[in-house]
Amino acid sequence: MRAMLLLSAALLTGCTVTNGDGADSAAEMGTDSQEKVAASGRTPGYNPDRNAYFGDLHIHTRNSFDAYIFNVRATPDDAYRFARGEALTHPSGYDIQLSGPPLDFISVTDHGAYLGILPAMDDPSSPLSKLPIAADMFGTDPLTITRAFQRVGASVRSGVPLPG
Repeated sequence: MRAMLLLSAALLTGCTVTNGDGADSAAEMGTDSQEKVAASGRTPGYNPDRNAYFGDLHIHTRNSFDAYIFNVRATPDDAYRFARGEALTHPSGYDIQLSGPPLDFISVTDHGAYLGILPAMDDPSSPLSKLPIAADMFGTDPLTITRAFQRVGASVRSGVPLPG
């Protein structure tokens, strides 16, 4: 029991005291440290080893077959602009924008399989729009659309390409 108390005391001694916003206490930082923080442009309490960053590591754009079929029309450039805080127009016609500061990081992670194929199938000037599966994919019957999408998904899973 005594060893446990000594270990706890030793661990607590090494902890930094911070206030509610994560900044080191004024007594701990000292005037020189505070001046260095102000000169560097960093926020108080900055520590290269202990900062929370906010972002998104799984973003699909119109180039992914699964996102396009669910009406995602944003490009990779749109995704990066949105992450920087710019407004984008949602496919339903209204603007969307981050309510807080820009994200610290993002990663566009479109699927490599059939990359950009569905937008091409949906473009009447593209030869891919003439394929039978394109007519099924962008028709008006929900069941036919679902079956066409499932064929694309099955092709991705099996590695066997669709004809055409």
